[in-house]
Amino acid sequence: AADIFEKPIESILKDTEERQLGKNSFLGCGYGMGHLRFKDQVKEQSGLIIDLTLSKKAVTVYRSKFPEVVRFWHMLAASFLNATYGQTTELCNGRIVIGPMTGRYRGVYIQLPSGSKLYYHAAGSDEGSLVFKQSQKGKQFDKKIYGGLLCEHVCSATARDVMLNGMIHVERKGFQIKNTIHDEIWAIGPHNMEQDFVTAMGTLPAWANGVQLGVDAGHGERYLK
Repeated sequence: AADIFEKPIESILKDTEERQLGKNSFLGCGYGMGHLRFKDQVKEQSGLIIDLTLSKKAVTVYRSKFPEVVRFWHMLAASFLNATYGQTTELCNGRIVIGPMTGRYRGVYIQLPSGSKLYYHAAGSDEGSLVFKQSQKGKQFDKKIYGGLLCEHVCSATARDVMLNGMIHVERKGFQIKNTIHDEIWAIGPHNMEQDFVTAMGTLPAWANGVQLGVDAGHGERYLK
């Protein structure tokens, strides 16, 4: 927000429209969102109405401030395209591998740092766009995909793997997991073991060494936001 509005950080106060816009840009622009979609998303999620000039600036500021993210989109898209031609590419010092699916089904796989894989059935290119077959209600159709969306898939799936690892450690501490939503876990356990819960959730697998992970926890007699 401070960069978008060219103001000192300390002048961007909590719960202001400026802060909301900055938060939206940080969360949305990381996956390749353009200024038209960003303008609509800000209105949908925060109720803010901004013009195209401000929307373009927010997207431009994000991309110039985080060039590594933009490069990652391009790396993913290029590697995905190469995989449709039979090539395998290693990214991030081998932590991510993108290659062609072998055997009965044609397509592309993305191997995550955990070893889990994402599969894209019948992936290829159509009129200059990357596509894969997606099924919905018993029907198949071509789904367009691009570097930013691949980045979202990789980040979301990796976050899920980190969370599942934490859930395993939580259960080993004796907590009963009842439900999850996004990045939250609901579990039953003694009130005096809250710190044990935090420690368990914050335990990282070896493949995620170096990841900065923060964990917050609270307790009560019923679930509360």
